[in-house]
Amino acid sequence: MPGLRWPSLSADKNDVPLSSDVSLPAGFIRALGAASTQEQMLRVTADWLPKMIVAERASIALPMSPHHMELYAFGGTAEVVRADAEMPIATSMVGEAYRKRSMVLVEDMAESHFDELPALVKAGLRSAVAAPMVSGDRCLGTVNVANSQPGSFSSVDHELVQTVADLIAGSLSLVQAAEQEKIRAMTDDLTGALNRGAVLAELNKRFDDEDDQPSLLFLDLDGFKLINDIHGHNVGDQVLRILVSRIRSRLADGDLLGRLGGDEFLVVLRDDGNGCRAEELAGEISTACGTAVVIRSLKIDLSLSIGVASPSSGVESATDMLADADRAMYRAKRSDRSLVVADDEIRRQTAMLTVVDRDLDIAMADQSIVFHYQPVRELATGRITGVEALIRWQHPQYQAIPPPLLIDRIEATGRVASFTRWCLDVVARDMTAIRGAVPSFSGGRIGVNLSPLQLAMSDCADMHASACLHYGLDPADILVEVVESSAINPGDEAERTLHKLADNGAQIGLDDFGTGHNALGYFTQFPIHMMKFDRSLVGVLTTNSDAYTILKVLASMCQELGIAAVAEGIEQEEEMVACRQFGIDYGQGWHLGRPKPLANLIELLQEESEGLLLADSVTAPAVS
Repeated sequence: MPGLRWPSLSADKNDVPLSSDVSLPAGFIRALGAASTQEQMLRVTADWLPKMIVAERASIALPMSPHHMELYAFGGTAEVVRADAEMPIATSMVGEAYRKRSMVLVEDMAESHFDELPALVKAGLRSAVAAPMVSGDRCLGTVNVANSQPGSFSSVDHELVQTVADLIAGSLSLVQAAEQEKIRAMTDDLTGALNRGAVLAELNKRFDDEDDQPSLLFLDLDGFKLINDIHGHNVGDQVLRILVSRIRSRLADGDLLGRLGGDEFLVVLRDDGNGCRAEELAGEISTACGTAVVIRSLKIDLSLSIGVASPSSGVESATDMLADADRAMYRAKRSDRSLVVADDEIRRQTAMLTVVDRDLDIAMADQSIVFHYQPVRELATGRITGVEALIRWQHPQYQAIPPPLLIDRIEATGRVASFTRWCLDVVARDMTAIRGAVPSFSGGRIGVNLSPLQLAMSDCADMHASACLHYGLDPADILVEVVESSAINPGDEAERTLHKLADNGAQIGLDDFGTGHNALGYFTQFPIHMMKFDRSLVGVLTTNSDAYTILKVLASMCQELGIAAVAEGIEQEEEMVACRQFGIDYGQGWHLGRPKPLANLIELLQEESEGLLLADSVTAPAVS
């Protein structure tokens, strides 16, 4: 009756004896030791097991889930064949050996109850052995052999199979530990997605593979900072994990998801060089992630901004394609669209931004970046009582750079502190020049716009005071106009700066009131000396009864609070007359004077001073 035996290899002088009856080929042991992946280990076993053990069938079973095992069958070569059928752990022979961590012997399959045996009997097999591969306190799977004769395996045969199983277990344990360590090194701890280094490495690898040209989705969760600030980082972490789960549910085999950091993610699509599937997938992900997240009693609305890029546009590197996707995402974030596909326009803008970023410092130093000044007039008399400093940059290559873009690049490139210091110095210097040329403007003020990001600098108020001191100005001469006031919250650094500015003697104006999320509560929270009503109210007050009523009430409130009221964007005589009737003190707009370079402003002030339109003592657009 045939059993297990070592073939002629057992006579090799390099065999490793394990008992009086059992020895293992040294070549098998060396090959196992050299295997660095589970796939390599399976191939080594497939190559050697049929040579070492005389059995008609041999295989390894590995757990694929808590309920099923996967079968890898070996032929006479290094080929590994993965069986289609899944072995239930609860009712199969290999499952019982795995569960109980002990060898299972079947003398005659025709008389056994295990699930997989009827199919094996039909294939002509009758006896089998399943030996557990145990390493430490874990069972990693089973080594299995079968023959066509009932009762064909002796006790020595059992020892041979178990010895092979133990040796494979040790090798497999090391391989799995190394693979897990590699996975951990590539994985984001919070979400389980690939980490930044891993996903960018995969992107570069695929980009260089002509047979698998990838497309990209660059995803950013809108308003994530606010979620963390309001609900705490624990809730924010849960939101990110839910988001990753939703994104994964839409991915196909071969697509990769990585976390670049914070709330930014990258999806690398397999073989999508024309970008068609990328745009479709972006829409699916946007829809899937647009449903509110419910965490305990919290319901949090979500939305994504997505940039799409593909190599079909002719980009030369993965880095360029990533930049395309990044820029497209920011375009989406600043528009009313959830996704934007990178195109030539975005690439032209990217090239422009590169040059703009490079030239910013030089432009500030050589005064290529300047301020134009728009007059603020007293509506009752028409006298110029102040000016607002508006930044301008005529770039030698790209001509006029839009002020919002300029400010965005200053913030994005970490130049906020240097720009703020430069800005306050320039307006203080220009104020000195104006007063030197037009003595009658001694009571006028220059208004300068500062963002919450600038105000959040702990030394912002000191910069303001230093500029005034250097040019011999009173702190009240440079009016600080707060833009994006909705981003300033009680108790934050920006609010502390406003109070420090006021304590130093500076005056504070609230710009663009009537846009965004301005709230009347600001008047009790912040030191405010002036309010500017936005063009969105002023421009429709002669045709919209609601705007008319709102502006009239706001003007009356300013009078009650002793706050100077300024109407922005006055472009018609009728608008100026209506604002004057409301009791609005001051006005600004093209009807009253367009922004002018410093030299032209001085000429205007001199002309109006000579015409007695500018009084010797000017009342500034602020009080107290």
